[in-house]
Amino acid sequence: MLDHQAAATTAALADACRECDGARAARQAERLIGWGEGLTPAGDDFVVGVCAGLDGLIDACDARQLACRAALAAAIRASAPRTTTISAHLLRLAADGHHHERLLAARDALLRDVAQPSADRALLAACAVGATSGTDAVAGLLAALAAWLPAPTAMAAH
Repeated sequence: MLDHQAAATTAALADACRECDGARAARQAERLIGWGEGLTPAGDDFVVGVCAGLDGLIDACDARQLACRAALAAAIRASAPRTTTISAHLLRLAADGHHHERLLAARDALLRDVAQPSADRALLAACAVGATSGTDAVAGLLAALAAWLPAPTAMAAH
């Protein structure tokens, strides 16, 4: 599980993604890779979730988004040797846009207009992966979706 010390780094990664600042996003991802204990450290799981979120929203015609995602992928590949073998494999898959079924189901439920109970089930299933891996990945997913989803506009008073 991500500790409070990782909060500034996870927030900085989300901010960098929001601004499509690939170099800064890459630096923050590099800081998170290997952060934590276990077969898949919490920082790695968060980065995997960020990739899944960005991949669900990327606009193939938006050069800034494409460059940001490419910089993030390059940093992930370069940093993967610093973590566990299993986590490095999952990170490389995420860098290439491949994500596990439960994370994709959660992402898709959040991005589509599905009934709340269905979205809740998808999120709970994604969170249930591993001891804390799913929760950390969902946290990254939510951070990325918040970064790239359009901000809600206030209704004009009539």
